[in-house]
Amino acid sequence: MEPIETIEYKGLEIKVFSDDCSSDPREDMDLLGLSICFDNYGRSRDTQLGMNEYLEQCEMDKDLTEQVQTRDGSIYLVCSMEAVKKEYGYLNQHSIKTAKSVLEGESEMIRQWIDGEVYGYTVEKDGEHIDSCWGFYGFDHEASGLLDSAKPAIDSEIEESKDHESLMAL
Repeated sequence: MEPIETIEYKGLEIKVFSDDCSSDPREDMDLLGLSICFDNYGRSRDTQLGMNEYLEQCEMDKDLTEQVQTRDGSIYLVCSMEAVKKEYGYLNQHSIKTAKSVLEGESEMIRQWIDGEVYGYTVEKDGEHIDSCWGFYGFDHEASGLLDSAKPAIDSEIEESKDHESLMAL
C-alpha cells in the first residue's frame, strides 16, 4: 500500500495512509446522538415514520437533530432533552448548546467515515518500524491529532539515538 502523503519531520518520514479498515463510528463509539437513517425516498429501517413525519415529531419533542447527507440518503443524529439532562446532569441553555456542538462534531465524524476520510500513519527509520497509529478522522492532520501522535514518537527516537551515541562514546 502506497502512502497518500509523506511528511518529513526532523529527518524522518511520517507516511500517511487511508485507513480502509476503520469501523463505523455509529456502531463502535458511544455517541450522544441516536443515528436514524433515511434513503433518498424518505424511508427508514430505524422508524416506521417517514422522514418528514419523523423530523416533525423531533421538532415537537424539542429534540436536537443534525443531518449528514450521503449519496444514498440522509443520516440524522437525534438527541432528546432527556438524553441531554442525563449526559450533563442538568438541562439549561449551556447544556443544550454543548449537546448541539457535540452532535455537530459527531455528524462531521460520520461524514468523514462515509467519505473515506479516515487515516493512519507509520514512522520508520532505516526500514525499521518505529511507530504507527490509525483512526484519525479528516484530512487536516493537525486538527485530527495525527501529527500530534506521530511527532512524539520521532522525538523519542531521536533522544534514544542521542543517548545511545553518548553511551557508545564512553
